[in-house]
Amino acid sequence: MIKARVKQAVLTIFLVLIAGFLALYLGQDQLSSLLVRHHQVTLSPKTVRHNQAKTKQASYQFDQVQPLSLANLSQAALAQHQIAAVGKLVIPEVGVNLPIALGVGNDVLAFAAGTLNPVQAMGKSNYALAGHHMAQDETVLFGPLVKTSLGMVAYVTDMTTVYAYQIYARRYVSATSVEVLEATTQPELTLVTCDDDGTGRLIIQARLVQKMRVTKAPNALQKLIAKE
Repeated sequence: MIKARVKQAVLTIFLVLIAGFLALYLGQDQLSSLLVRHHQVTLSPKTVRHNQAKTKQASYQFDQVQPLSLANLSQAALAQHQIAAVGKLVIPEVGVNLPIALGVGNDVLAFAAGTLNPVQAMGKSNYALAGHHMAQDETVLFGPLVKTSLGMVAYVTDMTTVYAYQIYARRYVSATSVEVLEATTQPELTLVTCDDDGTGRLIIQARLVQKMRVTKAPNALQKLIAKE
């Protein structure tokens, strides 16, 4: 694990240092996607337990989130150790495989799905996550959500238990619509991202349909969860 972290740190610093040179050959959008793709967050039951204690330290001011840019992505890459990852979000059918981190600070949303409420919990009430939509590359972060459809299953895990949620609604709302983040009587998952032009929000809502230990999950899902 230590070797993997050192390798990732070296790679991240290398990418940031050569950003100016690459910009001569690649557009900023392409370079931004490159930084996102090469960033890794190591997750384990131990790191999740450690990070869960940092709930109150995170920022939950979603209205203060800045659009992704090459500059803030580079800054976030250097601050990777500050991301308090508490789980993972996997939607196999559209290729979503992201760490879940506490809060919606700019460093968090540069590379992860962020929790929108400090008291929410997986498998209980409304578990709401936010993520960036890079219109220039919809294969990273929450971009693949535009390809979701009703009936697909989204998985969230704290690396010990897996919660499977089946999508029952997807809609576009205004940026001021916050009612989708309210508590629910039944366990639900809510995913929030920007629409194509950034003026509204795409909302994905799903209901809990299954709960299992990670070790009891299908092998294919276990491999996706373990993937860095």
